[in-house]
Amino acid sequence: MVDLGKPKKQDIPIQPLPAEISWSGPTPNTIWAGVSELVQDGSGYRVTIVIRNSTYFLDCLSLELGERVSQDPTELRQEIISQLQNYSAKYKEKLIGAGLPESFVLRCPGLCSQLWLQLDIVPLVLRHEARARTVHDRGELATFSGWERKPLDEQADSMARKCIRSFGIGHTIHNQIGNDNLVEVDIGFMAHLADKQDYERTVEPRSWAIAQQYARDLVKKQVKAAFFSLTFHGQPDVHMRHALVRFAHCMGVEFRWYVAKPRPRIHNLLQKMRDILEGLNDSLKYLSFDEELEILEWVYDNARRYWLRHNGPLKPRSMGGVDVVVIDSAPLLPLALLSKQQDPGRPVLYENRLMFQNNMAEDPNGPLARVWDFVRTRSKDVDILVSPVPKYLAPQQILPSKRVGYIPVSVDQ
Repeated sequence: MVDLGKPKKQDIPIQPLPAEISWSGPTPNTIWAGVSELVQDGSGYRVTIVIRNSTYFLDCLSLELGERVSQDPTELRQEIISQLQNYSAKYKEKLIGAGLPESFVLRCPGLCSQLWLQLDIVPLVLRHEARARTVHDRGELATFSGWERKPLDEQADSMARKCIRSFGIGHTIHNQIGNDNLVEVDIGFMAHLADKQDYERTVEPRSWAIAQQYARDLVKKQVKAAFFSLTFHGQPDVHMRHALVRFAHCMGVEFRWYVAKPRPRIHNLLQKMRDILEGLNDSLKYLSFDEELEILEWVYDNARRYWLRHNGPLKPRSMGGVDVVVIDSAPLLPLALLSKQQDPGRPVLYENRLMFQNNMAEDPNGPLARVWDFVRTRSKDVDILVSPVPKYLAPQQILPSKRVGYIPVSVDQ
């Protein structure tokens, strides 16, 4: 029977997670949590926590809070964390995610980042819309009573079920692609892993002041930047944009990340092109004229279908396009020409991630010539090339040195 009574704190002392459910122990059962609204009940306040696994409802904790706890965000945050931590320790189960109403998170700032930091729980902040039943409703809508009229246990259960739906194989959050092939980082920022204060604690005051200055300048000028990549699947040798977009969102800066729609045959051609540029392929291998045309057709098809539509990122700035275009893959360099055709004054950056050497581009008649000519020709419409390759190793034939910038090798994962 589910105990809906007030939990006794003295019966469940706060304690660290035991070895049985630590990373080094055996694999525990995985569960999810849902939290209801915080509502006033007489002289106190009530909030409900529901625990579920991927199939069944498991438990319901009804917390009765005093006036002081409910009005103090720090104590309220610690109360929720303690309940989840104690439940996990008592039943030796691992909490994967927690669904939280947006209104509750606003009353308890810092809860999401602490759930992630202390308990390794992915917090999902979920919105709900108030809706009154009408006489014209049919089907399920005819029996829907609205969020505000739901009992607290139903609210919490709804949050838990919505949270479970957001996770896939391996208990990781589903990767989502939105309109125009926009990467929905953290499910459209519903997963709140860190706040500004968490980022600030990781760097020196001077570094944080510089980051804030740049962010304020971008926000003031309402700058929108778009990053274009081949894939959003993280690999050891493929750089991602999740962390950068997440940090920009925390700072109020609008960064968008787009990926091209994959095509099975094109994948092999792209890998072949990458291997040739990095010198990893057989010296007799080369990119044929037909293969180059296939890559160009694929890039133009993606641009036409997704990025040159109404309010697309490559449209002119006066028609809803972005202010800065950043390309981080050599096969996508044809986008630079399309961007300039739409808006000649818009800056286009190419962030090269390949570790090639200057002697690879010296032979104009060698088997690598067609690939290097592809990069050299499409780079003419790029304003700045940013490269992690040291200056004395970077090919000088791509862009004049005054249009080349250098950054340290770093991975944005």
